This record gives sequence, structure tokens and C-alpha cells, in this order.
Amino acid sequence: MSNVRNLLSVEPHRRVTSSEVPDTNHDGSPFNFHIAPNIAMGPASTSTILAAFAVPVTGLAIMAAMLGYWPVSLFGGFWFAVLVMAVFRSQQSLKRYEQIFLEDNAIVVEQTAHDGRTRRSCVPLHGLRLESFIDPDYGLLRLTLLHRSSRVDIASDLSPHERSSFRTAFVSALDAAGHSMQFVTLYASPLVAAESSN
Repeated sequence: MSNVRNLLSVEPHRRVTSSEVPDTNHDGSPFNFHIAPNIAMGPASTSTILAAFAVPVTGLAIMAAMLGYWPVSLFGGFWFAVLVMAVFRSQQSLKRYEQIFLEDNAIVVEQTAHDGRTRRSCVPLHGLRLESFIDPDYGLLRLTLLHRSSRVDIASDLSPHERSSFRTAFVSALDAAGHSMQFVTLYASPLVAAESSN
């Protein structure tokens, strides 16, 4: 992750990113966080791997058909087609992003899905609490903005280590903007310690 001009930016096709994030400027906001999930393989890598699978599958299908086992060829082709659709569907679903910024004394969280639909949540700064759910074995599993009965999960696409770095950057940016919040920390029971004691 990099912190550039008070912006936590996750760039496409790097270690912790995946999809194109539009360069949206929110005038008057002292910070604007962009978060996108990681896509491990680009289009070229995906095509290469699928082609590598296609060659043996095609060879086996032709061999089975020549030996008279044509149902094997049909099922082999069908399951390969399902694999291709699943891979592309999975990659499409990762083309989402999240923006977190300050607007009119409220934290605005805009979560945009891969199909372009955006969910916008506004959490007032007055009475704002930041809940951290920490697992002793895995780290920071969840960050939630709380205000009265409303809950908004943020930074869900980050790993526990990245989420911890984001929390530090988010709190620092809010402090720099002259705002503060309360902190709530929840802990999960440690599985490793429980297993070792048995």
C-alpha cells in the first residue's frame, strides 16, 4: 500500500489491487481512500493457463471419441466450459472498489460493485465509533463504522495486515482533519491456544 497525497491508493495489477479505480475528486474532503481487491492473474495469464488446460482436455476428448467413449468427450468439454465461465465470472466479480471520504461532517462510504451499482452510506461524525474485530491468530478481521444502530463495514477487501495499516492511516487522516472518534475492540477466542491446551 502507498500513502500518496493523503490518499490510500491501491493501484491495478500490483500486490494488493485489482481493478481500475476511477480518479474521483471530492472537493473539500481532506482525504479520499480508494480500496480495490487483488486480482492475482491478468487477462494474459488467465488465457495462458486456460489454454494449458485446454490442450490435454482436447487431446483426451479426441482420444475418448476415437475409442467410442463419446459421452466422456461431451462431459469433458462441458466441465471445461464450466471452468472457463467460473474463472471469468470470478475475475469480473473482483472488479469492484470502495471509496471512503469526508463530506458535510459525515464519513461517506461508497461501495461500487463490478456491474457499476453503488451503495452509498453516510455515517455522522458526531457519536462515531470505530469497531475493530481482532482474532489473536489471524489479526484484524473486520472494521466497522458505528453510529447509534447503524453499522457500515469498511475495507472488507483488505487482508488483516493491510486492514490494520488502513486503520492507522484512516485514524491519522481523521485526526489531521480535526475530528476524533471512539474505539471499540472485540476479540475472538484464540483457536491455537485452545487447541494446544487440549
